[in-house]
Formats: sequence, structure tokens, C-alpha cells
Amino acid sequence: MKVISVLIIFIVTLLPLLLTVAFYTLSERKIMSIIQRRWGPDYVGIFGVFQPIADAIKLLSKDIKYPIKINKNIYIIAPILGLICALSNIIIMKFSYTSSLILDFKFSGVFRRIIMSLSSYSVIFGGWASNSKYSLLGSIRAISQRIAFEIFRILIRSILFRIAGSLSITDIALLQKNTVPMFLILPFISIRFFISNLMETNRIPFDLSEAEAELVAGYNVEYGGVFFLMYFLSEYLNMLFISRINVIFFYNAYNGIYFRSISFNSIYFFIKIVIMAQLLILLRALLPRYRYDHRVLIGWKTVLPFLLLILPLLIILTKLSWF
Repeated sequence: MKVISVLIIFIVTLLPLLLTVAFYTLSERKIMSIIQRRWGPDYVGIFGVFQPIADAIKLLSKDIKYPIKINKNIYIIAPILGLICALSNIIIMKFSYTSSLILDFKFSGVFRRIIMSLSSYSVIFGGWASNSKYSLLGSIRAISQRIAFEIFRILIRSILFRIAGSLSITDIALLQKNTVPMFLILPFISIRFFISNLMETNRIPFDLSEAEAELVAGYNVEYGGVFFLMYFLSEYLNMLFISRINVIFFYNAYNGIYFRSISFNSIYFFIKIVIMAQLLILLRALLPRYRYDHRVLIGWKTVLPFLLLILPLLIILTKLSWF
């Protein structure tokens, strides 16, 4: 019965989440069209509000075409694996200190890091199995980028886990319940964590795996129809979950507004996630793409040495109970 209840909660949560992703893509196209002074989606429904649904129907109704001489099994598994990894974040989704949709366990921070690391295999498999040089180059660039940011991303999490004294995402949120937000205590760490969020989701200025001017579309160039939709959904789901994690770690998590003893924490938390997610869109519209070698040097020669210097200092401060 417990397994059935978990599946029901998962399915009930899935539909609103997918609709959120659909309208998040609509907001991206609208905002970018305003900034770039051009027409955005405007014909399907009032103000183009049904454009994401029309795009989904179009992709789902397309015939599945396979490139020549591919490894068909891995070609099919790759986008499915990426979508599963993205949806696995639902397991530890919370909207307050007490409410948990499915699970709330003390290793939730490590669990999420493992899931996001496994999603790298989706990129590798998709680029290699497509039998295309463009796809392979895109997957190689994506993995080299992920290696460059994965190390300092783990170091940032280690710092937060050490300060909180726990490996749970909830405990990091509780740490900020009666204090100032973490970004005021560790401003440089919060900036570097946000940069790593951009790298993890392949967003401009770090979208080197999908650099359409150089690689057509990167590792997913040979995918179409429902398989492309899976890659597309996994990317935007990760953007929403990354925004949520960023709010929990550095921006006062679930702490919100009280009015006449009524808590608006969940609404306030949702607003902060929306602001963070829209910031990712603004950066895509405003910033140019980094050159590949510059991007890698940022990870290895700038961010990583800084964290290696600051980590021992923070450990000493936590030992002295300064946090």
C-alpha cells in the first residue's frame, strides 16, 4: 500500500510540474522577445498562452526517425535516463519545513547530488549513440564542462553541510530559520554556487554543449519528436529544481511572511523560486556565450583555488562555533 500511495503522489505531482515547465518556457520566450524587440508567441490562444501545449502535441505526434548506424538501444535509453533523473527530484521536494511530498531523509543533499551526477550519462550516451560528429563533440564538451564545475560544486556543498552539521537539505534550511540568509554570511560562495547552477543546466553564458552556432544543437542534434521532448523537459525541470535548491541554500529557504498569525511561507518560497528561475532567463537574453577554453579556466583556475583556500578556514571557524 505504501508503494501505491507513493506512486499516486508522484503522478499527482507530475502533471502540475509538467504544466509549470510548459508555461516556464512560454515566459522565457515572451521575456526574450521583449528584450530583443521582436514578436514572441502570440497566435495560439490569447497572447500565445497555449503555444507550449501546441509544441508538445507537435513533438508527440511526429514519427520517430532513427539515424543510420546508431546504437539503437542506447540511443533510446539516453533521453529516458535524463528525464528520470530530472523527475527524481520530486522525491525530496518540500514546500515548508514540515511538508514532504514523498520522502524526507537525512541524506537528501547527497541523494540529489548523486541524481544530478547520473544525468551526465544521458548526455554521454546521447552524443555517442547518435553516430554523429556534432553530437559526439557536444557530449564531450558537456562532460568536460561538468567535470570542471562538479568538483567545486561538491566543495560548496561540503562547506554548507559542514556549517549545518548535516547532509540534509532541510537542516540547511532550518539553519537560516532564526538567522540571516546564508548569502549574507557567505556572499562569495553564493555567487559561485549560482555560477555552477548555470553550468549544470547548460545555460548561457555556459551552454557550450548546445552551442548552435558551432555544433548545430550539440549532443541532441540527432534527436527529434518525443525523444527531443524528453531532453527538453529534463533541461527545464533541472532549471526549476536548481532555482529551488539555490533558494533553500542561500536565500532564507521557507522563511516568509506572517499576517495575523497566518503563515505565507509556501507562497513566499514559491515567489523566490520564480524570481530565481526568471533570472536564468534574463541572463540568457543579456549575456554572450563564453569561449570554451575560457569557460574551463574559470572552473580550474579561478573558482576551485578560491574554494580550496576558504574551505579549511570555514572548517576552523565551525570548530570554534563561529557558525
